[in-house]
Amino acid sequence: MTLPREKILEHLLGEASPEEARAIEAAVARDAGAAAVREVYGRAVALLRAAAAEAWEAREPGRARRYLGLAAAVLLAVAGVLLLRGRAPAPAAVYEPDVAFGYLRGEETDARGGVPRPASGEGFHLRAGTARAAPLGGEAEAALGPGDPIAPETRVEPAAGPVRVDLPRGGILFATGDAEFQLRHRADGRAAVRLVLGAAAVVAGEAPVHLAVDGTDLLLVLEAGACLLRRDVPDAVCLRGTLFLDAAGGGLFRVPEGHRLPAQCATAPRTAAVPDEEVDLDWYYGLVYAACEVEALRLLERADGSLGATLPAPAPGSHLYLRLVPTEGGAFVLRLGAFERRYRLRPDEPFRLRVPAAAGALVLELPGAASGLKEARVARLTPRE
Repeated sequence: MTLPREKILEHLLGEASPEEARAIEAAVARDAGAAAVREVYGRAVALLRAAAAEAWEAREPGRARRYLGLAAAVLLAVAGVLLLRGRAPAPAAVYEPDVAFGYLRGEETDARGGVPRPASGEGFHLRAGTARAAPLGGEAEAALGPGDPIAPETRVEPAAGPVRVDLPRGGILFATGDAEFQLRHRADGRAAVRLVLGAAAVVAGEAPVHLAVDGTDLLLVLEAGACLLRRDVPDAVCLRGTLFLDAAGGGLFRVPEGHRLPAQCATAPRTAAVPDEEVDLDWYYGLVYAACEVEALRLLERADGSLGATLPAPAPGSHLYLRLVPTEGGAFVLRLGAFERRYRLRPDEPFRLRVPAAAGALVLELPGAASGLKEARVARLTPRE
């Protein structure tokens, strides 16, 4: 967990600024460890407040001190047992080397691994590529280059290949060279993107991003992670994180990670798992990386119930990436040649693992059914300077 525990406590006590509160909420949404800490601290803070209120209303300071002492003891005991003795949920992701999520896929590195960070602030900026922009409903066009700001209520078309646009509050938009999209600021300050042509991928930053695919009923909210929008199919794919459909009749429908949601099904949402080969991201990898090799692995079930594959000699710097959603709790074991790692997982809680790839026999022992393995890839990614 990278979020300091004292920051979570400040937020619960109402001492964080609005900007800090949004950042903390976003971090908690991405990190199961931070969510567990907030749950523990939240119970303790609620107990402290209830005890103090009851005692002071009864005008019994001595009783208040006893309640506060009890609540403090509960805080220490619960936090100590759950956090210090290792009973907190298993980490949502274990990366060796220790870098967390990147842009669209879980195997990518974040800023600590060399990927440029998104711009901060409340505006839109073209970060990579060239484009043409015009006001919504207008005809005049302006040429845009890297670093140029983009006004809200604007229609954007890439001029020569894929583009990257940094959205308000740390969000990112990647679009194909044949795309057309509209950028808006909502009244609540959040970014809104409407895809008109082509394909675009969006990464949520410190705030959710509202999305739409023109001519369809796909109205979406990307709370965290990344998704892919395709106008020609048309559909939306949850690449990682939390993506909701604004369903007809009210309410939100969550799109499972690794699933596609077709258009024109808002009244009765349905999704299906989408294989890697049906998700074309070559245009994106070429925009972000100087060198890129990503290969999906096919693991076969062995007689003992484990999953196995043989990895050829990988290129230097390659990593093995796995995503699991175990059907049962218990031990997960990874063996790759002489390399071995063990983790205790909980049922239905997503878990990600990235370790250096090596040639040899790969064996995975999963708790529960083999269907708990959702993604397995070997990747070598070299960010552009």
